[in-house]
Amino acid sequence: SNDNGATWTNIGFSGGTHYGRSIVIDPNDSNTLYVALYNENVWKCTNAAAGSPSWTQLTTAPAIVEEMRFVETTIYAACGSSGIYRTTDGGTTWDSLNGSFIDTTQSMWQAVDGYVSGSNHIVFFGCDNGITPGSDGARSIVKVSIDNVGSIGYTDVSSTTANVDLTIPPEGRSWWYGTATSLEWYRVSSSFWLKSLSFLSLSNSLDCWTILSCQPPLPV
Repeated sequence: SNDNGATWTNIGFSGGTHYGRSIVIDPNDSNTLYVALYNENVWKCTNAAAGSPSWTQLTTAPAIVEEMRFVETTIYAACGSSGIYRTTDGGTTWDSLNGSFIDTTQSMWQAVDGYVSGSNHIVFFGCDNGITPGSDGARSIVKVSIDNVGSIGYTDVSSTTANVDLTIPPEGRSWWYGTATSLEWYRVSSSFWLKSLSFLSLSNSLDCWTILSCQPPLPV
């Protein structure tokens, strides 16, 4: 869409059944897109503005990629039960960042965000057993999950140099806000049980959520 969503044009994957998990635009080249399809690796397009964009499957990527984020020219990826990965060469090769302590037997890694701090990348990964930040390209990682909140999954992470916002799905019934420096977390809503998916906004006081009046349509 080039008219703020009023109309849409299909640019790929129209045949068969495909389940899109994540899409990122190269911040250095708006014609280059990366799309993660469930159990189909990652696909790359370098001519997105063309009338008929072409796609190349990056078969060296993990089969399942739940979410991708660019930090400078590096793509970091949360890859379900495969753990966490990155690519520094446009998707040609993918490096595992799991080390010896990342749980890939019981955890589903599904959220990632990050930013630049000096010469380092500060990257946050979320899974159903916790949330983990890593510095220096995620080679150095510590767990900063919330204690004693029951069995919940972290489906989205948003980070800045000062704060980390953690989004828990409606069935988790709570939303959290944290500081990246002190690694302390604060519950900003104690109860959410939405019958349908909703987009929400948060006031500056961190204690008042509002269901937005304009919602995207549910899938058909």
